[in-house]
Amino acid sequence: VSNIYAIGGAAAISSDVFEKIGLMDENYFLYFEDADLSLTAAQAGFSIGIAEGVFIKHKVSASTKKLGSPLLLRYHYRNALYFNRKFGPWWVQILLWPWSIWIIKKQIIKLIFGIEKERSQAILNGVFDFYKDKMGKIGN
Repeated sequence: VSNIYAIGGAAAISSDVFEKIGLMDENYFLYFEDADLSLTAAQAGFSIGIAEGVFIKHKVSASTKKLGSPLLLRYHYRNALYFNRKFGPWWVQILLWPWSIWIIKKQIIKLIFGIEKERSQAILNGVFDFYKDKMGKIGN
């Protein structure tokens, strides 16, 4: 299987990986940090595999539901931009600005018309956080 990454909630990672590449990028705090670690490890020559026949019980959103959906959207949009700036091919990086402008316009229109105001504001905050280099855990 190609183009895989170790999902942070159920990954077994050798200490050799951390010794060579360091710990997870704290700029994320939440979302994309596992994909970042996997790509960084792969670039450093480590292979990433899937253990067949393994069962992991994972309570979906057990830790994130406390944060609330709007905050999760904020992290997701900010970190998607950061991840793509860090790892995206040149053409993806060129498209970050136009994509961001499109997202900003779309969310402003939704706010003007009162559509999903809380979600739209969270998405805007995530995009603005990225461009203001406001990374890591978001303080309330």
